[in-house]
Amino acid sequence: MRRKAVHLIAAIAESFRFFAIAFLAFSVGALFDSSVSGLLRYAAAPQLLFALGFFFMWLDPARYASYRPLLAVGKVASAACFLPLTA
Repeated sequence: MRRKAVHLIAAIAESFRFFAIAFLAFSVGALFDSSVSGLLRYAAAPQLLFALGFFFMWLDPARYASYRPLLAVGKVASAACFLPLTA
């Protein structure tokens, strides 16, 4: 079994992305408003699922290869989730 560093790097990047979104929301004071806090959880929580998915892809690529399309669709859905935040 050969592990690819790209999956481990993606898992670390997704973890950092979650913490960056949470830190940004905290620094602008958005976490104190309940409606914005719910929106943040809606937009940022999937990043943790991607971090776990990429970690398991790194851990055993052959065993978790069937989840690769799910991660790809999830990344597209995550990008679509952030579109209302930019408007």
